[in-house]
Formats: sequence, C-alpha cells, structure tokens
Amino acid sequence: MPVLSRLGFWFRDLRASRRSSLSERYHVEVVAPDPAYIDVLRFPVELQFVLALHPEWREKLQSLFERGYGIGIRTIRSCPASLLRAVERIADVSQHRITEPWLMRLIHDTEIPVFTEDELREHYDLGMNLFDEAHLILEYRHRMKQFVLIDLEHHGAEEVDRVFVSDMDRALRPVSEMYLLHRIHADLRKDEFHPMRALAIVLLVTGPIAHALEFWVRGMGQLFAALADDVTHATSELFSLRQSGFTPKQLWKQGYVLLPVLVVAVFLVLQVEFIRAASPFFGGFVFGLAAALFPFTNVLRRYADLRSGYAALEQSGKYPAEQRPPLTMLAWRELRRTPLARGSLCGLALMPFLAGFAFLMFPGWVQNGWFLAATASIDVFIAIVVLFIFSRIGDAAYAMKVRELMRV
Repeated sequence: MPVLSRLGFWFRDLRASRRSSLSERYHVEVVAPDPAYIDVLRFPVELQFVLALHPEWREKLQSLFERGYGIGIRTIRSCPASLLRAVERIADVSQHRITEPWLMRLIHDTEIPVFTEDELREHYDLGMNLFDEAHLILEYRHRMKQFVLIDLEHHGAEEVDRVFVSDMDRALRPVSEMYLLHRIHADLRKDEFHPMRALAIVLLVTGPIAHALEFWVRGMGQLFAALADDVTHATSELFSLRQSGFTPKQLWKQGYVLLPVLVVAVFLVLQVEFIRAASPFFGGFVFGLAAALFPFTNVLRRYADLRSGYAALEQSGKYPAEQRPPLTMLAWRELRRTPLARGSLCGLALMPFLAGFAFLMFPGWVQNGWFLAATASIDVFIAIVVLFIFSRIGDAAYAMKVRELMRV
C-alpha cells in the first residue's frame, strides 16, 4: 500500500510538473485615462469594486492620473501547478475526493480542513504535510488579483501613493479570493483531458482498425469504434487507481458494474444494422447510445462516489449536517462544477441524437471506419466546444459575480 501510494503521487507530481510551464505567468492591465475624461464605468470591474466600497478614493485616484501615474491590475491567469496539486492532495487523501465545501471555507474564512491523526501520519510517510498544503492555498488568497502602481513618467513613487495603492489592494481581497476559487475550478483536473490526443487516436488508430474490421465482417467495425476507446479508458483508469493505492477489493467495486454495461453495449451495437435497415436515424441513435454507455456509467459512478463521499464527511464530522442541502444536490453540484465535467455531460446527452442525424445524413459512409470512429467520439468534440465556450465566458461570469458582490 505505501509503495503503490508513493508511486501514484509520484506520477501525479510528474504530470503536474508538465503543466507548470504557465504556472507563474500573469497579466497586467494598466489603467491610465485622461484625467479630464474619467469614466468609472469604463474601468475594469476590480477598480469599480474598490471605488464602490470607498467613493472618497476617486479624488486620490484622479490625483494619481494627473501626476502621470497609472494603476495596474495584476492577474494570475492560470493556477500554479503546486497550488492545484495541494488542492488535489487534500481532496483525495482527506476529503473523499471532494473539493467543496472545505475549499470555500479555507479561502474565504481561512478555516483549515479537519485532518485525522491517521491521515497525517500515513501521508507524512509519503513526504506530504497536509497542513503545509492548506497553507500553500492560503498564500494565493490575495495574490491572484492585485493592484500595482505604474510610474509612467519615471519620476519615482511617493510613500503616500504607495500606501494608497496598498489600501486599495487590501480592499480588493474579497475579489481576489473569489477569483482564486473561480480559477481553481476552471483549472482543476484540466490536464486529464487531451483533445488533440483524442483526435489523433480517432484518425490514426481507431479509424483505420474499424475500417478494416467493417470490410472484413459487417458490424465488427461498428463494435470496435463504439467500444474500443471506452474499454481502453476504463482499463487505464483502473490501473491508475491501483497505482494510487486501491486494493483489489476496491478495484472490483469500481469495475464490476462495467461488465453488464459492456454486455448491453455489445448487444446494442449488434442490433444497429437491423435497426438501420428500417430507420437510419434510429440505427445511428442506438449506435450513439451504445458508445455513450461507458462514459455515462462513469458519470453515474462518479456521482455515487461523490454522494457517498459527502455522507462520509458528514459522518466523520468534517462537514456539519446543520442547514446543509440534500446529499443529492451536493453531489450534483460537485459533479458539474468544472467546465470539463459540463462539457462531458453535454456531449453524452447529445451524442445519441447527433449520431442518429449522422447516420441519416450520410448513409453511404456507415461502413467507413473513420466516420464510425468520429461518430463514436462526438462527445469528445462537444466537450472541446463547451470548454472553448467556457474559456471565453469564464471572465464574463467572474465579472458578473464581482458586480453582484458590489450590490451586497
């Protein structure tokens, strides 16, 4: 158990180190308007928030602009790998793989999660200190969004101006905490999704093999295209769980439910040709449904794990039961919290219908292996689109939350 756990955390650290190339990059937005034409509504939302809290600061801010200074809003746009690793470690080893509500209480209220002596002792042997991980998260509470004084004319900053910007920075701390929580949810486990690798597998592996099998035996290409990627993913997931320290009994609990799902999926794929002869749309619908069974089962299993995780947290006293929402609602919120999870859910919901339309619109391509592989991977394409959309509207959603905070 300790050796396997050590290997599991080592692989995670190695994966995290690969995503750390952008970890310390930040963006600075400089505000330096003409002092005669200052429009607060055109300022960044962070500056609007501070001025809404302290309207008397507007004169001081205008004085800075008149004397050739600017105000910069420094933003860390991507969570550092060490920060994400700390969140994952605490969630996995102490909070039953749940990131809420302990993360919100830690960021907003500086409330350290409850760690048992067994958890501390076991993971200290692995070179981990859970308290250090929690304090690492706290270090970034007020670093994600900061004001900086920009000396545009290079004549030196006076002490009174530096103190004023420091006061503005302290007033911005609630926004920085909100942005930190927003970025963690956006970046957490993002490295587990590899769209380019998925597309390469469709074009270079699944497509050619499915094409050859379909010409060899009618229906075999459909079976391979619908299930090969999902079976491989399920096998690799079980292997990674074994590396992280799961016992064979725990692995059996994770994997036994996949056996009847595999039988049902194979049965559905074998019926596709008969159904397609009567209705191309319903033939494609059944094909998409069979391809979505494995990912959908993983979603249900993840939901069940989250629900039991919340129940375990409540039973251990780590999550008080007073005035909490139902466990079903908590698990659903946790499940759809990240953009990747939302993309996967949208893809699985639309996959049977889009596969049906694909079979209806392109009946001559049904024996083409690349077409079958692409149709079976519709959920991946939809997840890519949803992630792209969320990456574009994520900042807008954050700005809306800041404006809601201004109205409180």
